[in-house]
Amino acid sequence: MSIKFVVDSSAELDKDFCEKNGIILMPNDITFGDEEYVAGETISNKEFYEKLTTSKILPKTALINQYRFSEVFRQAQENNDELVVLVISRFLSSTYEAALMAQTEVGYNKIYVVNHLTVTIAQKALILEALKMRDKGMNGKQIADEILKLKDKVKLYAAVATLKYLKEGGRLSGVAAVVGTMLNIKPIIELSDGKIFSNHKCIGFKKAKMKLIELLKADGFDENYPIYIAHTNDPVEAQEFEESLKQEFTYTSGGINEIGSVVGTHAGPGAVAVIFFKK
Repeated sequence: MSIKFVVDSSAELDKDFCEKNGIILMPNDITFGDEEYVAGETISNKEFYEKLTTSKILPKTALINQYRFSEVFRQAQENNDELVVLVISRFLSSTYEAALMAQTEVGYNKIYVVNHLTVTIAQKALILEALKMRDKGMNGKQIADEILKLKDKVKLYAAVATLKYLKEGGRLSGVAAVVGTMLNIKPIIELSDGKIFSNHKCIGFKKAKMKLIELLKADGFDENYPIYIAHTNDPVEAQEFEESLKQEFTYTSGGINEIGSVVGTHAGPGAVAVIFFKK
């Protein structure tokens, strides 16, 4: 018997890392019109962003359906494993509900589908904390309960470089996108209660990155946890932001992380994000 974690592509964890750490990675399917890919397997993040910038069609990401979860859950039951399921926020995809239905279908009481309300690197940050909990000897239920306590501490703010993909994804009107582009407006998106909001706007990307630092200062961060930096296909911009952050704060680094297709579809290339745990 062992404790394993179940994640989808939105957690931004690669296959090798998952295999080494007892994580069952269930990759999402991505479609560009009639072209179908499997995230991280038949299309890399780099290839995804190249297609995103040239495609006339906004890609779609398929949820992990109930059948796929049921197969994984039945295998865990045969092995007498405990599973802690940490997939994308239920407000951003029906994947969470599919996992719950599979849990009911299989009827195995050592599966914990956690309503953690995060996505991308915020989701990854919780999973990395869950790994530490397992190393300390916690069982599946204890880990699930602790993650539920931690979820309200996790914050994600991102400066978006282009309005194009927010518009194409229906999160911004065409008029607002045209006017915003003309005025060089860069929105700040925030993950809050499992949903994505845009509550701040800045003129120019430099000011938008400075706003991320202001928001981090305003919230305050718990020094017991790392601060993560993330980007959508722009590591140079992320490295520059990291240098600015180091000038302002002393902190444990969670490294520079790349945001993949699930969130990258809507943010577009060039975004920079900061992820941390509030005090």
